[in-house]
Order: sequence, then structure tokens, then C-alpha cells
Amino acid sequence: MASYMGTEYLVDNPAFTLKKPAGTTAIPVVDGSGQTIAWLDWNASRPGSHLISDTLPALVAGVLIMALIIVQLLRSLRRVLKQLQAEREEAHERALRDPLTGLGNRSMFRATLESCFALPTHSQPRLALLALDLDHFKEVNDSMRHAAGDELLTLVARRLAPLLSQQDTLIRLGGDEFAVIQPGISSHDEPIELAKKIVAELSKPMALSSGSATIGVIVGIATAWDVAKNAEDLERFADDALYRAKNSGRNRFCLYGSTEINEPSRQQNELRGAFTTRRA
Repeated sequence: MASYMGTEYLVDNPAFTLKKPAGTTAIPVVDGSGQTIAWLDWNASRPGSHLISDTLPALVAGVLIMALIIVQLLRSLRRVLKQLQAEREEAHERALRDPLTGLGNRSMFRATLESCFALPTHSQPRLALLALDLDHFKEVNDSMRHAAGDELLTLVARRLAPLLSQQDTLIRLGGDEFAVIQPGISSHDEPIELAKKIVAELSKPMALSSGSATIGVIVGIATAWDVAKNAEDLERFADDALYRAKNSGRNRFCLYGSTEINEPSRQQNELRGAFTTRRA
């Protein structure tokens, strides 16, 4: 009968037992009075366990493959992000650099001055701006051609760099105009001493590919926070000091001081000259 039931109902290894099997599901066999006289037991089918055992190797292999794919994707993404970050930093650096000399450009000039004036103000000199204007550069550029002029500007940048401290910033504003931002000074003697070194260094002959050239430099100095209280005033005072140095001769420097505020500035003189020309 057990064999017949197994065949009829597709159960595995059916059997009758007098005692209820421990830990299994069995069906009681009762007589007419409801008394249990035996138990029908069989090997219960567990399709889930068979499915898991059959598919487990494939599942493990699939998980490993997916993990490898995810790791490779993460590595590729990390590499791309690093490359993008490097390209972004390089583009930002190029935007702040003069392509000819490698010095900072006007964008770096503005950003550096703004960062300097973001610090607490004082009544003593703490920051100096040196405005530089090369002398006889146009003659060299015209007589020895533009390639010599570009070479001269590059050589000027190389000669000025060793004169500066690590915290100073050398800027090429454009053409033959340069600037030095000198933070952390404690007196006017420091920018004056730097200006003397710059004048002496750039007065020496320049050895170019097409020959030797002799130029000069004029330096205008302004300081903050004793005189200039903001970046605009500092730049304007340095420009006025440069103008006064030009009027005094060549290879000179001038320090803009508080006693000079009432003197005619470069802008005032230019406006006066424009009105004079118009009247004539």
C-alpha cells in the first residue's frame, strides 16, 4: 500500500510506522473509533533546497562576476574623476598664468590682492606693491624684432625670481609691465631694498640669441595698511609712485607716502594735459 501511494501521489519512499517519526511531518492512520494505529511517513520533497543546491554554483559565479565588474567600474570612475580633477586644476592654473613667462597674470594679481586684504587691517605697513615698468623695451622689440622682445621678457622673469622671497608673488601685467606683491613686511625698508635689487639686476646687460641688450626699470612702491586701505588705492598709489619715478629719471624707484597724497597724481596730470590739449 505504501508503495502504491508513493507511485500514485509521487511521494518519495513512503512507509508506515507505529510511532510518530521525530522531526518529520507524518499523517496519522486512524481506525473507525478515531484511534491512531499507525503513521504514514515519507521523504518530504523540498524543491527550494534542490533549486538552491543546483543553482548555487551559478549564483556564486554570477555574484563574483558582478563584483569584479563593479570593482572595475569603480576603478575606472575613480581614474576618470582624478583625470577630470587634474584637468580642471591645470585649466585653472593656465587661467592664472602668463603663457610667455609662466608668471602670474592679471587674474592672479587681483585674486592675490583680494586675499591679502581679506586679512585684518593695521595702521602699520604690512603689504607692499611694487609696480615695474621696463625701460628701453620698445627699442629692443622694434630693432631686434618681437622674438627678441619675448626672449627679453622671459629673461627678466628669470632674473627677478631669485630676488623674491617664497611668499612674494611676481606678476606680468602685460607688455613690459610687471608687479611684485610683497606681503608680511614690517617697515618700508623691505620693499625699498627689494626695489634697489630689482633696479641693479635689470640694469645689467641682457644676453639674447640675437645679441646683447641693455634696458632699465622704473619701480613705484605703495604700502598698506599705513597708506592704502584697499586694493584699489594700493594699485593707484603704486601707479602714481611709478609716474613720479619716471619723471625723476631712469632706473629709479619711488615710495608713495602719506605726505604725497596732496601732490598731483598721474591721473590728475593726464586729465590736466587732456584739457590743455583740447583748449589748444
